[in-house]
Amino acid sequence: MNKIILCIIVLSPLLSHCCFAEKIRIPVGVYSEHLAEFQRSLIGGHCPHPLRYPITDNQVLAEFLIFCEALKIGGLEPIFDFKVFPVYVRLLRELDSSSIAALAFGAWRRDLDEKRFYISSPIVPAGNFIKGIYVAPKNVFATNMNARAQIRALTAVTNASWDVDVEAIGCIGSRIVSARTYINMFRMIGVGRADFLLTTFPAGDDLEVELYGVKLRPIEGVKIIFKDSLHYAVSKNHANGKKIFSALEIGLTELIKDGTIHTVMERLGLINPRVSSWKNIGCD
Repeated sequence: MNKIILCIIVLSPLLSHCCFAEKIRIPVGVYSEHLAEFQRSLIGGHCPHPLRYPITDNQVLAEFLIFCEALKIGGLEPIFDFKVFPVYVRLLRELDSSSIAALAFGAWRRDLDEKRFYISSPIVPAGNFIKGIYVAPKNVFATNMNARAQIRALTAVTNASWDVDVEAIGCIGSRIVSARTYINMFRMIGVGRADFLLTTFPAGDDLEVELYGVKLRPIEGVKIIFKDSLHYAVSKNHANGKKIFSALEIGLTELIKDGTIHTVMERLGLINPRVSSWKNIGCD
């Protein structure tokens, strides 16, 4: 009898989660370029645990899987209705209008008005989000620059609506040309229309990145540290906003406590000992 009671005690949280989770349809905003990857990650309509899926260097996908896992821990069984938009500003506008209940990835704290949105605990705390200054290996002029005064002479490419990136490049002093997506940014550097872009480091010692047929490498010894924090945002105007946010916070608390989010950030390269001693040349 004692063994039966012990078994029930041990299994009860699992039974509660798998048998009594509330099914809920959640319209979420996603970038059009990430939709296919989000859909591929859903196995039988359910998203996998973020530590059991090959996220490689896809930070947006990782944030979606953390978002989903947090909701499940919080007692909800989400059925996602993806609403596709091309740019960040449009996603925030739709979130405010309640056509979507939440963003399926993290947003900068500076962009979130607490009067209109429920704002989650930070996925990435302030001062922990780091990017490299990536150039084409063939651009020898750029690869040999490692001081702000030198990099100022280079041309950067970024999305004009990414205020945090624009601000960081502005602190360096480089000229900026605009592109809407990472695909276009990589290709512009590949054909020589820009010298560098800001992107997160991959995990491990090999810091080169290759996307869309273009290989880039970071300028050695320098990096950008963003002083803002990254959060999930849920609409206060959506009928299920409060319920979604309550479940999300319960789950995030657990995923922070058990180290899941920290491990995911290590796998993404946001935490990489290789660049810990590199100099920050972003905003002071």
